[in-house]
Amino acid sequence: MRRFLRMLTFLALAALAGWASAEVTVTFADAAAFSDMNTDNMRAADTERAITDHLRQLGERFLGRGELLSVRILDIDLAGNDEWLRRAPFRIRVARESTWPRLRLGYTLTRDGAVVAHGEETIADLNYLHRLSRYDATDPYRYEKQLLDDWFGQRFAGRG
Repeated sequence: MRRFLRMLTFLALAALAGWASAEVTVTFADAAAFSDMNTDNMRAADTERAITDHLRQLGERFLGRGELLSVRILDIDLAGNDEWLRRAPFRIRVARESTWPRLRLGYTLTRDGAVVAHGEETIADLNYLHRLSRYDATDPYRYEKQLLDDWFGQRFAGRG
């Protein structure tokens, strides 16, 4: 029985090692210089965490074994604008057609230590309000996630 449990543990660890073979690292330039980053440290941290987590999930989905993607976020302009509500002591983010999401980023993709692709791009979705989103309407970063989905799929999916 003990030998069986050791073998089962070994197989589980080997499977996990195979799944974790692709990696995404995300860094951010100076958030204070971003086009649209809230001054509240908690909100800025939430934005960075949401983008980092989402890029890592995309990496698990699209990158192959032995691939490493390094992404540096150079500028963020979130969808919508923060506006004061009338007769309310707080602000809300209001999305309009003229306030589309935009990210400027640099990236380097390596496979087994060799650079496969690199570049710097500005990505934006001018039609973000007219698209069906796979993300819940309560997700404050749903438009940015959709933008990253499109970019990641176009840039890294289906590579030989």
